[in-house]
Amino acid sequence: MILEIRLLRFSTGQPHPVAEQPIIFIATKNMFLGCTNVQIEIVGDFLALLINFKEEQDENEDMFYLVHWKKGETYCVSVPRFQPQSSLLSLKLYIQLQFSEWGTYGCFNFLSQDTLVMANLIQNTLEITKIVIDSDMPRLMPLCVLHLPPLTYRASIVRLSCRAEPNPTGPDPLAVPAPSNRPFRDKAEDAIILFHILIEAVLQEPHFLQEHPFTFIVHRSALLAHTPAAHRTCPPFFSSPELAPSQVPWAAWGITETRWFNGNSASMDWITTMAGQRSVTMDDGTSMPIIVRDFNPYAVRAARALATARGQPKQGNWSKQLPNGNRMALKVKDSVISAGSVFKEDVRSSLPYIEIVTQAEYRYVGVLIDDERILGMKVRSLRIFMSLSMYWLY
Repeated sequence: MILEIRLLRFSTGQPHPVAEQPIIFIATKNMFLGCTNVQIEIVGDFLALLINFKEEQDENEDMFYLVHWKKGETYCVSVPRFQPQSSLLSLKLYIQLQFSEWGTYGCFNFLSQDTLVMANLIQNTLEITKIVIDSDMPRLMPLCVLHLPPLTYRASIVRLSCRAEPNPTGPDPLAVPAPSNRPFRDKAEDAIILFHILIEAVLQEPHFLQEHPFTFIVHRSALLAHTPAAHRTCPPFFSSPELAPSQVPWAAWGITETRWFNGNSASMDWITTMAGQRSVTMDDGTSMPIIVRDFNPYAVRAARALATARGQPKQGNWSKQLPNGNRMALKVKDSVISAGSVFKEDVRSSLPYIEIVTQAEYRYVGVLIDDERILGMKVRSLRIFMSLSMYWLY
């Protein structure tokens, strides 16, 4: 099995004019790859590629590559891994590995042009690493490890994906300029990252696996703030003196900087459900309203000022009906997900946001968002037919 990347110009299908080698060799595998999960992100000169194997995990490990796509150079990069400190912990990690569908690393996202966050399914953490170039050879240097809410011994993460829009850009003249009719665009460093997480727990009575889907949201800037200050101030792809990566417990960062949601929404199967600092979703059902959540702190501050002017306490939730019939709510109180069979303790999160729920209900299988537009997806069951409905956000 030969893995390769072909770089094409989207408008013509012809080889990309900037790529010296439009076909880039990645690797050769001696066995059939089976079901694989592939994630690609391109920021500046680097294309990051993560390949996970669902089958034959004993023979196939996670593969992570940094590709200098303009020059056609491929680098297989090893991701620093945590070493268990006891046999009991080793056994727990082994058991969790058997539950995981896609190996160790479920997803990654660029925090800046040289900084990545990688979700570790086995250790239940978010690992922040930096791309460092030594003698023209890139490598990953661990910066810090952010722990997610601790799980019970019967629960394991089986799937985890993440997405943020827009992506960071490097000092590249190929970066697409803002259209003249859109003078303002979302800043990549302020964007939210949305994580979809699926956890399986073994129930005691009766003995079977039960799936628990969740989503949580955090700002890119909040994750970057936990990296050492020396790395944030040094030039891109350069390193300051290396230190052991700091371990940040969940309680020290997650409660105030994330917002968790329970349940399986209709948008979890789609990747473009957020744009900048807003996300869109709708609950599962035959006919449901559309929900837009805005995590922009300036929007939250404006809503807080309006609520205070109307006599609402600063630390309380507040809502009002808009002239078009939609309902706007300010959410500042903690959200609480009960521990149950999944988490060791209740999961609290308090990242404030504005939520708008439409008065009208829609029969969509999913909703997407792109800047000021919302797209609703319809599928007719008798015939394979898909249509798009478009709305404008004001």
